[in-house]
Amino acid sequence: MKMKKIAAGVGIAAMSVVMLVKAQACGPHGFDDDEEKMAARMIHIKEELKLNDSQAEIMTNTFSELQEQFTNLHDVRKEIKTMVESESYNEAELRTKAQAIANQLVESIVLHGSEMHELYLSLSEEQRQKLANMEENHKRRHGEFGPH
Repeated sequence: MKMKKIAAGVGIAAMSVVMLVKAQACGPHGFDDDEEKMAARMIHIKEELKLNDSQAEIMTNTFSELQEQFTNLHDVRKEIKTMVESESYNEAELRTKAQAIANQLVESIVLHGSEMHELYLSLSEEQRQKLANMEENHKRRHGEFGPH
């Protein structure tokens, strides 16, 4: 029973890493298109947590993959807007597209959650505390459901 609680706690903490990285790397409406701003935010996170090279590599790779997927989702959103505004609106086609997006999001969450879990497990207690503080500060500034 104790191991299940520990595993659940580590899983929640790993998702905290995902949310913090996303929150720190994003503007209020998603990933920032300005690569310089994104790079500066990544450097800030790396410096704040004092990540070693291995930890920084995990975060950078995961972030790059997430950025690509969010860009793809932005493109899909445009497609859906076009479908909805079309004279020949087709609910079945929209439903198929929506389901494909949902499936892609599930896979993305699982993949990147696993990668960020690996990063979280590599953090020292001091880094984990710093992460918790950064997350708390973000919540204080933006609220529980603010931009992530």
